[in-house]
This record gives sequence, structure tokens and C-alpha cells, in this order.
Amino acid sequence: MIPAGEHPFRGIYAATLTPFLPDGSIDEDTLHAHFLSVTAEPSIVGIPCNGHAGECFLLSHEERRRVTELARQTIGDTHIIVCGILAESTEEATAHAVDAAEAGADVALVFPPFSWALSQDDTMAVTHHRRVDEASGLPMMLYQAGVSSKLAYTQDVLASLSVLPGVVGIKEGSWESNAY
Repeated sequence: MIPAGEHPFRGIYAATLTPFLPDGSIDEDTLHAHFLSVTAEPSIVGIPCNGHAGECFLLSHEERRRVTELARQTIGDTHIIVCGILAESTEEATAHAVDAAEAGADVALVFPPFSWALSQDDTMAVTHHRRVDEASGLPMMLYQAGVSSKLAYTQDVLASLSVLPGVVGIKEGSWESNAY
């Protein structure tokens, strides 16, 4: 649940994993315990789920939704739930964003489709994010990948993305803080 008052998206978010059982299904008991463990530190204000560390590439559409539901049920009254939206097509990304909103996410962390790395179209990047924003109604964090990689948005694209109505932050994912 997003706290009332000042801008709620400040602070530290602890990345989460998705544990699996031997049959490949989500280990919900361990995931529940994991959410509690990573948020036990008082300075943690929220968690991203369904990101890279959360094995989103291995999760079905239904499993991504379930991870978000479990996060909401476990820590949603005390912490901000950020749901990673990572898909190659805008249609799939919007479907995941709608599911995230319905499952209880507070924010959508929208990743760029990786196939754009070789031929990123600036207009399409903005269109992709705008459609995700409009479909879900969730506040949106942008994912800025390595600033020296082909996945990074140019300064012009990042400026265009940052003024979309739903954007509340940028996750800088390059580990190149001096360049960023």
C-alpha cells in the first residue's frame, strides 16, 4: 500500500528472487518467507518483484501475476510493491501491467524490450511506455539499462519518457553511476 503524505517512492527497494520447487513450480512458502526477510530491515520501503533477479523470463503469465499477489498478501500493507514489466511486445507488456495492477502492485517497473538493442526506435520506446502507462493506470518507473550499452536510452528518449504522466522514477540499472 502506498503511504499517504510525501512522495512515496523515496528510499531503498530490496530486489527479490523467485524460488522454485523441484518440479519447476513457484515455492510459495519460501517466497513468502523471502519477502518478509528482505523487508525486515526498517530502511527498506519496498520490493521489486518479477524483475531479472526474480526469474521473470522463466515465469508464465499466470506465475508473474501470482508472485505479485503473494507480495501484496505478504507485505503489501507495509511496503511498496514494484512489479517488473518485461516483454518483447507492447501488447504483452500491457497485459502484464494490467495483471500487475489487478494483483495489487503499486508501481510498474517497465523494462525496454531487449530486441530493441540493435535497432532502437525512439518513437517506439515512448509509444511502448505510453501504452503500458495507459493500460494499467499504475505509476511507472523507467528501467535505464547500461548507459554505455545499446540498451540505454539516449538523453533525448529518456527526457521524452520522463515526462509521461505516470512516470515517478527511474531505476538506473547500469552499475555505471559515474557515467550515469
